[in-house]
Amino acid sequence: MAKRQYFFKGVLAPAITPLYEGSIFIDTVLDLGYIATGASSSADWKKLALADQANVYTKQQNFNNGALVFEDPLTWDLADNQSTSLVLTANVVINAPLNIIPHGKYTIQLVQDPTGSRIVTWNAAFEGTAPTLKTAGDAVDIVKFVGNAAGDALIFVEAAATSDAKILAEDQVGTTYQVTEANWTGSGTKHTTIFMNNASPMTLTLALNATEAHEINQVIDVVREGAGTLTITSVVGVSLNNVDNNSIVVNNRNQAVSIMVRAVDGMIAVGDYT
Repeated sequence: MAKRQYFFKGVLAPAITPLYEGSIFIDTVLDLGYIATGASSSADWKKLALADQANVYTKQQNFNNGALVFEDPLTWDLADNQSTSLVLTANVVINAPLNIIPHGKYTIQLVQDPTGSRIVTWNAAFEGTAPTLKTAGDAVDIVKFVGNAAGDALIFVEAAATSDAKILAEDQVGTTYQVTEANWTGSGTKHTTIFMNNASPMTLTLALNATEAHEINQVIDVVREGAGTLTITSVVGVSLNNVDNNSIVVNNRNQAVSIMVRAVDGMIAVGDYT
């Protein structure tokens, strides 16, 4: 009885129909491998992903996203948890991570428990500027790292706040309001939307940086919710749309204007206004 031949080699990708499912074909020119997932046509040959060569995937690939078990101090073994998560049930010290690969990419999702305000202290093996984590109950931060060239430290890449990245609403029912430093600052990735709601004419004032501190590229949204006309005015020394001590009027009820700081005491307005 003749033995079945499961291993083949040739030049470039196989054009023949596999004799048997599970057959292996080696491309001797490009050093690529193929496996037969059927025996109907040459389309049954599927390229094998090789660790030492560039590969193009046509389907989603992912890590084994296991969750770390909380303990203090905590040691993160990267060999088992390249992408992982940790629920913070108390303050925690994170030790030097194990099994760092130079230039490897790593991610940890840090979740505050319902109590919140849990503090993370990073070992010196985490290099760079540690992100400021959210403290609200159930808040989520995703912290990314890259292994350094020596493979003995992780470098902070960024922290992206997720679950509490909502808009802060500021309801104003009076006829006058001055934008505050807290409005500009918001909270982390949050920014403020101010709802002006009165039947009489309303005025919202943009103050000097020396009075209500603001930073370049900070944004607030202003919504005319009430029936009264809404005027947005900048004080002397603050330019609005490149005009000092300028005023604009929000044209219609339930319309919004976004105010962005483009320079210290210099702002622009975008939206429905005259």
